[in-house]
Amino acid sequence: MAHLRIRLTALVENPYLPPARREFAESLLTYYNQKKRLTAGRRQWVDRLEVMAIENEANKDKVNDLLPEIDTVLKRIIDHSSWDYGFAESLKEQVEAGRTLSPRQIELFSQIKERNSEQAVAEHRSWVFEYRENHRADAMIVAKYYDRTPYWQQHVHRFLNNPEFVPAKNLFNKMCKNKYAQRILEESKRAPKYEAGASVIVRGGSASADYRTYKKLVNGGVVLKVFEEIHTAAKGAKLYLVLPYGSAEPVEVEERRIKKYRRPKKKKKS
Repeated sequence: MAHLRIRLTALVENPYLPPARREFAESLLTYYNQKKRLTAGRRQWVDRLEVMAIENEANKDKVNDLLPEIDTVLKRIIDHSSWDYGFAESLKEQVEAGRTLSPRQIELFSQIKERNSEQAVAEHRSWVFEYRENHRADAMIVAKYYDRTPYWQQHVHRFLNNPEFVPAKNLFNKMCKNKYAQRILEESKRAPKYEAGASVIVRGGSASADYRTYKKLVNGGVVLKVFEEIHTAAKGAKLYLVLPYGSAEPVEVEERRIKKYRRPKKKKKS
């Protein structure tokens, strides 16, 4: 079985195997030197590693030919923080270092190249203009709503913290065109029923929904401000800041919880 030692030694030194595979081959060699044999499972890996090395060597020319394509794709990718850019950049580093790419890596690069073709880039540029002109204001309203929820948190901060951020079109559609987001936008754009200075009072049915607010506004109050942000995806969710009569502490209350305050008529003296 001395030929196994020779084969394993060759695998450890084979430049067409990735570093992790060469380290694995070295562990097999160490095991063999200690036990003077390999288990059936380890023995199968010797054949697999040799096949992998042969395939990688055969793909060497193809990989070298990929370098100009990788450079072209990197120039086309607008978002340098994207997964596509990071993966393509890592492939370039591997090729420049003389390493071979696995069939899976080449397959993934083909997908990246398709997503960043000249046509795809042109369509994206058109979308960037459309988004900034027509959709950014809506996206910010929706992002502020989601910021108070557990949903879309991996994207919300990019909307709110980066004025230059432009989401992919499919991401925008998923976040901003679902039924909840549409309710938020509808409420946000709707004219308020009560302007600043209006007298309002809590609706009777609101006690079960928010007893604290109900108790504070049971005698009415004056509208100080109408908020731009919407916190609830419901009809009548426009938010007000109201100062209860007889209090120095204003409260936030949704439009659906209040109504116009009508002072009770004084009874005529008989």
